[in-house]
Amino acid sequence: MKKNKNKLILPFLGNREYLHGTTMLKSLLELIPKKTTFCLRIMKIIKSNVIEIKNCKTDSIINARMDWEKDNQKGSLFITESNPILPVRKEIYDEELILEKVNFKNSEGFISYKKKFNLISLIIPIFKKLLSVYSKNSKKRGQWMFSRLDSYFFFDSKDADIKVELKYVKVDYISMANIFIDESYWGDIYFSWVLNNE
Repeated sequence: MKKNKNKLILPFLGNREYLHGTTMLKSLLELIPKKTTFCLRIMKIIKSNVIEIKNCKTDSIINARMDWEKDNQKGSLFITESNPILPVRKEIYDEELILEKVNFKNSEGFISYKKKFNLISLIIPIFKKLLSVYSKNSKKRGQWMFSRLDSYFFFDSKDADIKVELKYVKVDYISMANIFIDESYWGDIYFSWVLNNE
């Protein structure tokens, strides 16, 4: 396999001082073959607006990794944090505006997807809202952060009904939800508990 690498300068969302998973995922999907399934894992918070992406492992600390598969093809992308380039560009990400369109019932959240929205940008605030209701208070100061997304089939529709169903919460550790698109099981999303000083 030919060794390639890319450097990307990406915006931060809202008032965040780190790279949001939705922003990174959107950029990574442009670097893999179209119509693939994938698994994105974020192991370490990226506090720079610049990331380096390689298709082979290195001795550098890996902040995130994406594995993809299409037919008989497979591949991986390895993401590391690079020195920031200032000033950092900011983009609006209004989670409350998204949540106004969500219907919640027990441990599930429902929303109608429109093509103009980034799918994962809808799923994350729904999952966070469910966690705020069903997660027990932690004794360790921190927050739930997006850490993994698995997709099981390619989705590219103009509109669809999305359901996020909370499956389990392990206090101070990890939580998981199933994602359904038009009642078909599309994937799983995970949040990890990250301490404030990390």
